Amino acid sequence: MHKTVYRVMSGILACVMLLGCYVNAQASSERSLLNATGSVYYVSTTGSDTNPGTSAAPFKTFAKATSMLGPGMTLYILPGVYNEPLKISNSGADGAWIDVESAGGAVTIDIKNQSNPAVYVRGSYVTLKNLEIKGSNDICVLSSGNYVHISGLMVHECQTHGIHVAGQHVEVTGNVVYATSLANQARTASSGWGSAIKVSLGGNDVLVEGNTVFNNYGEGIASTRGSNVVIRANTVYDNFSVNIYVDNSYDILVEKNLVTCHPNSGFERNGAPASGISMGEEYYLGWGAKLDRITVRNNIVAFCRRGVYYYGAASSLTNGGLKNSTIVYNTFWASTDTALGVVYGTGQTNSLIANNIIWQANNKLAYIENFSGLTFHNNMWKVVPPSGAKGAADRVGDPLFLTTPGYIAQSFALSSASPAISGAANIGMATDYFGNQRGLSYEMGALQFLGTISSPTPAASTATSAPISSPTQPLTSTALPLLPTSTKTPTPIPTLIVPTFTSTTLPPTATSTVVSTLALPTSTSTAVPPAPTFTALPISTSILLSKTETIYNDTNPTLIYSQNWQTVQRIRAYQGSYQFTEKTGSFVTLSFTGQSFSLLYTTGKGYGKIDVYIDNQLIATVDQKTSQNQFQQRWDYQGTLPTGQHELKLIFSGPDKFKGSIDAVVVR
Repeated sequence: MHKTVYRVMSGILACVMLLGCYVNAQASSERSLLNATGSVYYVSTTGSDTNPGTSAAPFKTFAKATSMLGPGMTLYILPGVYNEPLKISNSGADGAWIDVESAGGAVTIDIKNQSNPAVYVRGSYVTLKNLEIKGSNDICVLSSGNYVHISGLMVHECQTHGIHVAGQHVEVTGNVVYATSLANQARTASSGWGSAIKVSLGGNDVLVEGNTVFNNYGEGIASTRGSNVVIRANTVYDNFSVNIYVDNSYDILVEKNLVTCHPNSGFERNGAPASGISMGEEYYLGWGAKLDRITVRNNIVAFCRRGVYYYGAASSLTNGGLKNSTIVYNTFWASTDTALGVVYGTGQTNSLIANNIIWQANNKLAYIENFSGLTFHNNMWKVVPPSGAKGAADRVGDPLFLTTPGYIAQSFALSSASPAISGAANIGMATDYFGNQRGLSYEMGALQFLGTISSPTPAASTATSAPISSPTQPLTSTALPLLPTSTKTPTPIPTLIVPTFTSTTLPPTATSTVVSTLALPTSTSTAVPPAPTFTALPISTSILLSKTETIYNDTNPTLIYSQNWQTVQRIRAYQGSYQFTEKTGSFVTLSFTGQSFSLLYTTGKGYGKIDVYIDNQLIATVDQKTSQNQFQQRWDYQGTLPTGQHELKLIFSGPDKFKGSIDAVVVR
């Protein structure tokens, strides 16, 4: 999974037709009125570098257009296919980022295997979004700058890595990455493949979130010698080597990911699907064995070779081993081989494995070479585990999900009869896979049970290692647990349609494993069963704080957002996220029944003002500008509203290039 990359030039992916495009008619019409005033430029395949770079007279080449960029400037790329690499070497500044994005419509950068990389971000304070990138003879998107945001890209047909990060303070969110590591398209290499998304040496404080990663000929998402990396809420499936890989890195959080493998996907390695989440310590000159402080929590891993596995350290390394790590609140389901494994290293110490559901059809639940330094407790096992893995308050048996587990996270909801309910220990983990609050009861596995289910007794899990194509019990109850819609893809990222594969060299993928706004290729293979279809679940993320106060988190679907809002994940925000916009006039509404309310929001020197309306009457303006970033700031309405239903409307009133935020609404 490292070492020298073997290039296989004989298997070039056939031409792929783009069936969809990025569309934002409102933004497009607004941008068409703009001219290059020193802050906005345009580039077009039909432009000229002698032009001023306006929408009416755009530049021709990326080289010319990017040379003009500086702090606070934007480059809009007009629709078309560009065969020139995009290199962004200039930097923005704190509060004045450089934005490079589609002007609306389909933009494809296809360098036809003539150079590397297709996109290279060397500058700092740069945002890159809403583009299709393909055809690199090595890496498609290389980011070595600091403070870089990469979102809404469709990346494919790359010989090694899809998106490669080697800088600090980087966010990689809401991208679709497939058909990378084509150097191993023949699937004959024993090592040396690339990754769909790679965080490498120099990568620090990196967020990899809400991406869809599938059908890659190497690793899916990998951190190799990275530090302070968060791999969160990604949908990852059917990759050749391993789906999520943490290699010789430290301070890594892997959480809330859905990782699955389809049978006969065409991406098997030695006849077996890839492992779900793996850790290891490969040899790198001068690096040593530095795997440390890895947290794996609230993940669902199903139908892969292994659920979670530490594969050990290279023989030339000393003091290798699983160190100071935590594997908790995961659901490891129906692996084709051992569900959980830890290869021993002399440095193995102080690691916790607790509150997980661990199920494997042939009872291959755990392979632990040496139990020294490992603590097990409150796990739910299919059968009694190896003696060293037994822990206090373990439970044994069928977890009794509401329906037969499939390829979407909701299918792992617990029924009211589940023995996993109240089986976990409170270890300070506030939320589950969906962001629902844990406690007063604490459940084993990735999903918290949040209500009484008035439905027939759920079907018991069957002893098969493959998912069933349809549920045995329809999800039609009106009292199901709270399962909010996915928040993995930030609101402003456009809907993408990934092309259907026409090449016989790349097996088609199924749409069934993706729960997002992304319409993925329609499968033509009968070997991959479709995921179960489900009746829509009742949705609510409101959390009862007391008898008279209810809080609606920013991801609660009762909050209705206009366009141009984005989700930001920050641990200090309420429940780990908040929404922000930079577009004056953007708004959010909430209909509620109550007599008063409060706002939670984020502030900072780059923030502006929010106008607060109740029942179409302006009642206040909240200034969110402060000298430094502060989270969960609170503004309270001091009046008393008439009893009944009211509509709250929050409008960002600017100024331009500033931000407005909303973290939560508290209703009394």
